[in-house]
Amino acid sequence: MVESLITLLNTLNTLSPLAVIALLAVILFTVLKNKEEVAGKVDNLADNHLHDLPEVLATLQRIEIKLSEDLSWIKAKLNGRY
Repeated sequence: MVESLITLLNTLNTLSPLAVIALLAVILFTVLKNKEEVAGKVDNLADNHLHDLPEVLATLQRIEIKLSEDLSWIKAKLNGRY
């Protein structure tokens, strides 16, 4: 990491001031562009309300109860009680 930073600084030292300014402008443009993309993704996540979760939970609980009843019936059948 440090070696690559030293290499970058040596390269910048050999460039003209105009090239360094152009490089900084490109870096700033890239950072700002990425920031807008990330902000858009965060907005999409913030708008994605999980209002269906209670319904999903109720459905899963019904499935759990049904499977429990079926398992109890199978156990009783195997034990000869039914």
